Amino acid sequence: PHLKKGYGRRVKEPVRYPAELDTTSAWLAGFLVGDGTIPKDDSPVILFAVTDETEPLLRKHLEAAFGPVGLSVYASHGTTKCRRFVVNARAVREFFTQRLGIDPRDKRRVPEPIRRSPADVVKAFIEGLFCADGYQAVNRHRLISTTSEIFARELAALLLWIGHGVKLHFARHGPGAFKPGGTWQVFFCDSTC
Repeated sequence: PHLKKGYGRRVKEPVRYPAELDTTSAWLAGFLVGDGTIPKDDSPVILFAVTDETEPLLRKHLEAAFGPVGLSVYASHGTTKCRRFVVNARAVREFFTQRLGIDPRDKRRVPEPIRRSPADVVKAFIEGLFCADGYQAVNRHRLISTTSEIFARELAALLLWIGHGVKLHFARHGPGAFKPGGTWQVFFCDSTC
């Protein structure tokens, strides 16, 4: 892996599409929804925020799902914890936007193919989402926060379907908060909470 500015190197080998939505591509979709960006223009890239812990997992899943893809990692401005991780491959972008229906303008939805998938694929999506944007509380609860009520309710439904105990909570932001309004918090655990 090399550090550089820009959108990464392109590879000459063709990028392969996953033949079906499996646990690897579902984990990637969860990670993308949690901490990724698909630019609104037509550029052939996907951007992720990664840490020292999440970068190796993201690389492993990308390689398993798509084979060799153009990758670049560089420090993000304003933080020492996260780096920008760039995937430069149109086929990868098209897989997420066309095959899974993730909308670059609003990715805060559970993709329809995930909602119709078997439990192991749903679990992989949730694990990718949690890896990117989750929080492990001391009381065995895990937490995913979002500003989207629709996404929070879709996620809660998936978690209930695969047997997790779920609590949905809306936390209103106070005056001067970073984001106006509030945050939907989805608490979940392996049994009833």
